[in-house]
Amino acid sequence: MGSFEPPRAASPRPDDEDRDPAPPPRLPTPRVDVEAHRLKVQRLALPAWWLPCERWKLVWHDDFDYDGPPDPRKWGFQTSCNRWIHDTDHAELQHYTSGRRENAWVEGGVLRVTARREPWGDHAYTSARLHTKLKGDWLYGRIEVCARLPPARRGLWPALWLLPTDSKYGRWPRSGEIDLCENIGWQPPGTIHTSVHTAVHNHRERTHSHAATTVADAHDKFHVYSLVWRPTQLLLCIDGETVHSFERGEAPPECTDWPFDQRFFLLINLAVGGTWGGKHGVDDAALPASLEIAYVRVFQER
Repeated sequence: MGSFEPPRAASPRPDDEDRDPAPPPRLPTPRVDVEAHRLKVQRLALPAWWLPCERWKLVWHDDFDYDGPPDPRKWGFQTSCNRWIHDTDHAELQHYTSGRRENAWVEGGVLRVTARREPWGDHAYTSARLHTKLKGDWLYGRIEVCARLPPARRGLWPALWLLPTDSKYGRWPRSGEIDLCENIGWQPPGTIHTSVHTAVHNHRERTHSHAATTVADAHDKFHVYSLVWRPTQLLLCIDGETVHSFERGEAPPECTDWPFDQRFFLLINLAVGGTWGGKHGVDDAALPASLEIAYVRVFQER
């Protein structure tokens, strides 16, 4: 699969935590964006239906074309003492911090989510989990995250995923979960996991809809991990190529197992250890390590 380098950011501004938040980031000028996108299309060989056109409308984005903390208009932080996002305990080893330069910072056109070996309360590691809840959530459309994964080393567990805003159908997994990208550091490099969880299809029962794809240079170059979401279908894609699909018709006839008619929000995090990521321990020599995000863009069909 193809790859590309992220766009460069504008000139840095002085660090000043007391100043008013920066204005929302803007997309590049149309000419630059179109030219850059054509290069990406040529390299990635994206299907024609994927291209921005009259069919798709950009409704939310962060191109990280600023320096400083993640834009507070678009991003919030989940901390380790905040369990409202997920009801499961993965026995992870990090403390998720909030607004800390060492764990989540935008510089040079890239958001870096960084895991570190440092004590924090009862934890031996720090990292960050960002989310768009109450700042951006969507029903249907195309959600893209352009990311470069941290090194494939034991204990690292980066994830790009979506959860329901209101959990209308009940606690996890009844209201659903969509995983655009998970990578487990002790597995062969470039192994990308995509999955869908519902009341019937979930990892607790070992029935979740899952696919594993190899992207050999996922730790060295940026790739686009995305979801195309329609009323009866989820398509999980890498660089525009569908690697995993989940259809509404896959639910048993007697079960209404389609929670994906509600709004979902995005999460980005880098975990350390845990029941999956830490199955073979943690390679402390790999830290600090960063999950890098060049942009997040959300489109909806007109």
